[in-house]
Amino acid sequence: MIRTLTITALLLSLTLLTGCGPSDPHEKAVADQIGCMEDITGVLGGVKDGDTAAAAVPKIKAIGERMAQIAKRKLDLGSLDADKAKALAEKYGKRLGELKGQIAAETAKQVLRVDVVAAVANAMKHVISD
Repeated sequence: MIRTLTITALLLSLTLLTGCGPSDPHEKAVADQIGCMEDITGVLGGVKDGDTAAAAVPKIKAIGERMAQIAKRKLDLGSLDADKAKALAEKYGKRLGELKGQIAAETAKQVLRVDVVAAVANAMKHVISD
């Protein structure tokens, strides 16, 4: 599960915090992706037992749907030139690393909890596959 989350985070290669938002559509898509990653981190952080895991499932699925919409938007925008991609990676790469670590840490807390793993893992399939 951690490996899958790491791969997902790597696919979300350009990052930025949500807020007022950038005017560039590529940066806006990245901002939305980061928002989803932050939301996943928060939801996973709130999972303490089987009941909270079950309550987290619809939230995780909703975030997965948002991520799929963002991925489609990015495809529709087309690829960035190398200079712009590099600039965005340099600007927001640190945040990506932080979020990857947070997601991995939150996931690792749950790995040995049988009552939580089944519910969260099933929901995370939707996030990762989208």
